[in-house]
Amino acid sequence: MIARNLLRGLFLLPIFLSFRIYSYALRTDPDVVEPGDRLSFAIPTTNPVNAPGSLENVSVHVTSAPFWLGQLATSRTGPLMILPGETENFRLDFEVEPGFSPENQFAELKVEIRTETAGLNAEKFVWHFRTFNAFKTYVAECLDEAGGSYGGALSPDTHPPDSYLFFDGPYYQDESGNIFISTRTGIVVDSIDAFVENAYVSESGFSGYALDAVPSDFTQLTPFISSITVLDGGSHYIVYASSDYAGNIETFKVSSFTVDAAAPVITISSPAAGEVFTAGHDTAAIAFSVTDDHDPAPFAEAFLVQAEDTGSPRGEKPAVIPVASGQSFDPLELDDGVWELTVSATDFVLNAGYASGGLFEVGHATRPAVTVRLEPATLNLKSQGQYVSAYLEPAEGLLPETLRITAVNGRPITPISPVLERVGKNGKYKHVSVGDADGDGIEDLSVKFDRAALIAVISAGEQVSITLEGGFGDGGSFSAETFIRAISPGRAPAGTNSVITHPFARLELPKESLKADADISIARLGAEPPLLDRHKNSAALKHGLKRLGKPYEFGPAGLRFDRPVAITLPYDKVAVDAGEEARLAYWNAAAGRWDLLPSEADALAGTVTGWTDHFSVYQVLAAPAPAQTGTDGEGAPPEEESSPASGPDEAFRLGEVYVFPNPALRGAAPTFHVECGVADSVRIAIFTVSGRRVHEHTISGLPAAITDGNGLSYAYEYAWRDHIPSGVYYYLIEAAKAGQKLRKTGKFAVVR
Repeated sequence: MIARNLLRGLFLLPIFLSFRIYSYALRTDPDVVEPGDRLSFAIPTTNPVNAPGSLENVSVHVTSAPFWLGQLATSRTGPLMILPGETENFRLDFEVEPGFSPENQFAELKVEIRTETAGLNAEKFVWHFRTFNAFKTYVAECLDEAGGSYGGALSPDTHPPDSYLFFDGPYYQDESGNIFISTRTGIVVDSIDAFVENAYVSESGFSGYALDAVPSDFTQLTPFISSITVLDGGSHYIVYASSDYAGNIETFKVSSFTVDAAAPVITISSPAAGEVFTAGHDTAAIAFSVTDDHDPAPFAEAFLVQAEDTGSPRGEKPAVIPVASGQSFDPLELDDGVWELTVSATDFVLNAGYASGGLFEVGHATRPAVTVRLEPATLNLKSQGQYVSAYLEPAEGLLPETLRITAVNGRPITPISPVLERVGKNGKYKHVSVGDADGDGIEDLSVKFDRAALIAVISAGEQVSITLEGGFGDGGSFSAETFIRAISPGRAPAGTNSVITHPFARLELPKESLKADADISIARLGAEPPLLDRHKNSAALKHGLKRLGKPYEFGPAGLRFDRPVAITLPYDKVAVDAGEEARLAYWNAAAGRWDLLPSEADALAGTVTGWTDHFSVYQVLAAPAPAQTGTDGEGAPPEEESSPASGPDEAFRLGEVYVFPNPALRGAAPTFHVECGVADSVRIAIFTVSGRRVHEHTISGLPAAITDGNGLSYAYEYAWRDHIPSGVYYYLIEAAKAGQKLRKTGKFAVVR
């Protein structure tokens, strides 16, 4: 008897693999079989462990079948080689064709087993009837040529399969059994239909799951097709179950886990950017902390790295030194020059964080370098004031009467002396004192300069360097540099379109951008501290960018807008090389990098206009121009078809991955930049914060060759040019090559 869409019988039959023909009686039941039904015979074929050799070119052939039983091309008939002790599965697939009728109660199917290995035999064959739904088991007969009957039937399969869960990627289980995974960890649902004595096993046919929800019944589970990744950090649970071909459904299982979506947070407190440590005077301390939202003890390592050798030759002193928090060093232990503390950390699911403390300087001079700080460092031309205080450190041996401001931006000026007015019977200077104004434990000498005299040598809207010279009581002298600016803020009323101008820059504010009136200033940073300037240069080169002109700071710092405002800055168009374009960028001080903004360049006027939603430091940069043109029919640019330039590393490993501009403002297309060497494909999937997939694109061409501060490298880039609503989005990037996969997740914002 045969069931519609699922028949399973079991036959145990010793058989010689030497061109014998076997016939099988198929007793049909007109109530359950009709044209269009499909039947499958699964034939596990075993070569005994003690067999003298392998079975060569074993194959199954149907030599006779009823006219209404058509063999399908999906059959797996061989030829196969079967090694001793191994089992290979043949399969014969059939479809009940028109012509079958209830009168066809008995039919004969003849199958011939062939092999090129004469005389060898298999221990036994196990024959199954199998289709894909309807779940019944029937008795069937197996007849040999003499009419003898073999085989029999087992009891129906009433035992459900057993599902299990495993993680394909980084995960960690603590002593309490809590499981933590990363956003790139795949969750896999699988099952096994265990053997039950005296009953046949129909095998698992379907596995499903529900994430952070409990369905009312099995049909509401989402079919499991490939590994599941969860991008939302925090606690989650997954409900899963499986069914077998006999229709047995497993009771729901539930597993809980936590997604650790964040890298460890690294805070560096010492050495700080811009600090100067001098031999015989300073002791530098290494101080940083590493915390993680889930891992109580993330792994961390730190190094002092020499960024620039500006002093005596290094000799045998190393350029990279491993250090630990709480450690201190004498400046003589390091080569004199510019250094940087770098810290990297990894949590227990391999989320990696990196931080730099910024550039600091080490000197081997026997006399401590004199530093000077001005207060206020910003002179508002619309406010009142009489003096500017200068704090010189260390104060020991300094003679106030020798102090002079002698140069602006390195150009000599008529020297400006401090205000040295003597008072009292002892004739002390009224505006001179020794103290510790910055609380660093080192005494400083405080003097005052006439504010009007300084304003006279500074252009409005400009930051300049000031050179201050002086002498010591022992006849020595010093020269120190500091920075000061003069601003003349413009008033921007809320609720109106406003324009704030500068001799070289322009700011346009739409009426919806401000909730309250604001005094806005623009200052060109014509001079900056050398360490900070070098840091900005290296950050630009690292990403293949080139700084053009001078940076501009817009204030008040950190002011944010409800609608993007337009900033226009000048640039030298001659400095933009072929294959580059002028873009506006802002200095992301927290991350130590330049972030490109949506921009429009006017080559005729020599200006670039960009849009932003906050105030910071802005500059025009030359960036590699996109090489892609046209679209692929889905609003996406086509992949690069030309061969990449020679020289970059083809090795398949993950480098820098980011989205720019971020945020994408006023219609700018978020562009994905993926460095992974040469890959077979790069898949980009984009999700909303709720986890709904909104876009997917696969790049299958060759990468482009780009130039950064470390030479050529390969990078895939893709611009998402659809109509994109405002919001925060997550992305999953999966690069594949020869079966190996690299994954990276992140997020970006779109503001329309």
